Amino acid sequence: KLPLKKDGRFDRTVLQSTIDTIKTRLRDNGFPRADVAASYTVDTAAHRATVGLDVLAGRSARIGEVRVFNQPLPGELPKLGASTIQRLALVRKGDIYRERDLTDTQRALYQTDLFTNVEVRLAPDSVQPPGDSMVVIDLLLRENYLRQVSTEIGWSVLDCFKERTQYVDKNFLGEARRFELTGQVSKVGFGDPTRIGDGNRGAPAIRDDPFSERLNYFVSTGLRLP
Repeated sequence: KLPLKKDGRFDRTVLQSTIDTIKTRLRDNGFPRADVAASYTVDTAAHRATVGLDVLAGRSARIGEVRVFNQPLPGELPKLGASTIQRLALVRKGDIYRERDLTDTQRALYQTDLFTNVEVRLAPDSVQPPGDSMVVIDLLLRENYLRQVSTEIGWSVLDCFKERTQYVDKNFLGEARRFELTGQVSKVGFGDPTRIGDGNRGAPAIRDDPFSERLNYFVSTGLRLP
């Protein structure tokens, strides 16, 4: 199931795609240094090409260590410990090395919103013992602000004036727990007890809406574990 096939058209782009496919398959199945050396000859008279692919798989490897390099905000100490970050990662000591797991870990760490920059990579060769079947993975991170307040203020046809505020603590009580507190109020200026004058600051449609007679509000909280 490779892009390059016998009796197919010879195309150097397809050849490169085949090389990349083999390397990706091997690196996703425990061979971090897999490579492919390619050669080809072309018989223009016979309109035939011969391709040679020398697959250099290298040694199968497992993850021996996951190192964390966490850069805090300027002038501050790190808020997230290495053990917390390692639990958030999708690569574990003892796992078979899979390059796609490194990509998935990078995506997962970004999605926590705890970091502004994430790089997950195989440690430099100088760190890896020669010929060893265990490899080292580096997590290079830059911390984000861990507390956030956002507000929305506006006017709409059936809400008149409205306001929404949300407070987020992305590391509530440590261990990357996410706590959210949200409050919203609407019908301000029309709904009782905030009606101003005859309530003409709302659109005409609001007068026929039975849910607009009183002030609308809600408060909610949420706690999400990593």
